[in-house]
Amino acid sequence: MSIDKTLEEFIAQTIETHRKDLRELAKQIHDHPEVGFEEKFAHEYLTKLLEEKGFTVERHAGGIETAFVATYDTGKPGPRIGVCSEFDALQLSDNLVCHACGHNLIATVGVATALSLRYAVAEPSYQGGGKIVLFGTPAEEGQGGKNYMLDAGLFEQVDVCMMAHPSNGNKQFGRTPTIARQSIKVEYFGKPAHAGGMPWKGVNALDAMVLAYNGISTLRQQLTPNDRIHGIITNGGSAPNVIPDYTSGQFTVRALKKDQLEQLQSKVEKIFRSAADATGCEIKLSWDKNPYLDTMHNKKMMNVFSTAMESLGFADINPGVENPPPVTASTDFGNVSYAMPGIHPMFGINTPHFPHTAGFADAAATDDGFEAALVTARALTVTGMSVLQDDQFYHQVVEEFKQIEIDGKTKDDSIY
Repeated sequence: MSIDKTLEEFIAQTIETHRKDLRELAKQIHDHPEVGFEEKFAHEYLTKLLEEKGFTVERHAGGIETAFVATYDTGKPGPRIGVCSEFDALQLSDNLVCHACGHNLIATVGVATALSLRYAVAEPSYQGGGKIVLFGTPAEEGQGGKNYMLDAGLFEQVDVCMMAHPSNGNKQFGRTPTIARQSIKVEYFGKPAHAGGMPWKGVNALDAMVLAYNGISTLRQQLTPNDRIHGIITNGGSAPNVIPDYTSGQFTVRALKKDQLEQLQSKVEKIFRSAADATGCEIKLSWDKNPYLDTMHNKKMMNVFSTAMESLGFADINPGVENPPPVTASTDFGNVSYAMPGIHPMFGINTPHFPHTAGFADAAATDDGFEAALVTARALTVTGMSVLQDDQFYHQVVEEFKQIEIDGKTKDDSIY
């Protein structure tokens, strides 16, 4: 669909008006990195700013200490537009916590988008209704903050949801989906013995873990190109002269889709259990109860976003490809996309460094990264306004979502 130039100019002007506050936001979140569920500085900083900008803010939303929900309601019925801001940092090493995934820019994109939507629907020329809701979503890095917010019913306040994630590259954007992921803790229980004196009296839990680790490595030859299994041994024993009676490991399994993830989990479990059988150890498997599902982009919304980004000088990294190949990373926004129409595009911040590196953390603090975030917010705002202003388009967005097959069934029509 074509972009209203007058609206685009209004959005650009609105974001420009708030440039100083948005730049300071990006800087402050970057300068105060906090790991998941400990983002107290970010929570206070963002909620205070949003209240100053005319949003009604619910702090500690859903009983989650660092989650929040900021709402601007037109007071009239209409589509309810959700936007997500992430703000947790990465524990990159024992001594380094930083924004190596650029979540300070995700926070900036979310606030900029919500602000420009809020001011657009407050204009006298806007004749519609609806609501703008910004979700402050903690702990994306491995702990699934959005999943807890979904369970608390917070996302039931909106009909569609959007966010965007920084990436490597320059003046580019990606429509690529992310894949599904689930983690597992593996524990083996053996019997200790003196490793020099009577090793035959022991049952070696480390042998079981090594067998399992090597079994996983062997399985990789038969994985599809989008499957991933990776892990570490978190406890390998207490002393070299004692047969280890306990070992533990943490592994992550990824696959293209939810159903393929379940199939791969079954294969991985067999390897872990066979290692226990081979060594005579007992085993305990603890699957994470908070899996990350694959991201299902709403194509109608993504097409509007893509057109807007291209008009702003950013190039699609997969031009002309209807279904771009996935990024073999995962996000809890995937779970949101199973609950409602949503998009989670990527935007380049002029760096050769990939996310989850110190170089990417440095890039997330640059002017280039900030400018790319503002461009992305403009495109997301155009997308949100398209849903708000065009009833036919909104209907198409909803119908596309209803037709998505999940577990062999289309979405229940009663959802909308």
